[in-house]
This record gives sequence, C-alpha cells and structure tokens, in this order.
Amino acid sequence: MTYNILSNNIFLNILFKKHAIITERKLQPDLVVAFQEGNATLFTSHFTQRKIAWIHCNYRCRYQTLKNSEIDVYSSFDKIINVSRFTNEEFLKIYPSLK
Repeated sequence: MTYNILSNNIFLNILFKKHAIITERKLQPDLVVAFQEGNATLFTSHFTQRKIAWIHCNYRCRYQTLKNSEIDVYSSFDKIINVSRFTNEEFLKIYPSLK
C-alpha cells in the first residue's frame, strides 16, 4: 500500500499542496517559476499565483520514462517557456494542446 501511494505521487501531491499553501501565506509571491521539470513543476502547480514552467530538456526523451501524462500539471500554468525551438517542438509533439 505505501509503495503504491508513493509510486503514484499521491503523497508528493499532498505534501506539495500543503507546503504551497504555507509558502503563499508567508511570502505572498506575485509569480512562481518552476525551473526544473518533475517535482519542481509538480510543486509549483499547486500555487494560485501566476505560474511559469521553464522547460530546458528534450521532453520527448523525458516523457518516455514517465508512467503518467503531466498534462494536468502543465495545464495549470499561465506560461510554458522552452529554452529553444527544438525543445518547444519536442514538447508540443507530446502536448500539442498546450501550444
């Protein structure tokens, strides 16, 4: 049971959501940037302020290692910025609806 919860990111989602609420109350940021794919992006997705996801990897290679799609996480961002045209093209091959 514990392994199943951890492997499905349920535990991380709960932890990140609670920490995001605490951080928002304490710091009251105007903007939150997820600079790293994965856990940083998942954590940032729980904020209610404006959010930017910064993508700097070949997302198609990353996506092949993921079990579940991250479309819900990236859909919560106001902007998704890719560091290059190649990175943008690879990301949009996986998530064309996020153009």
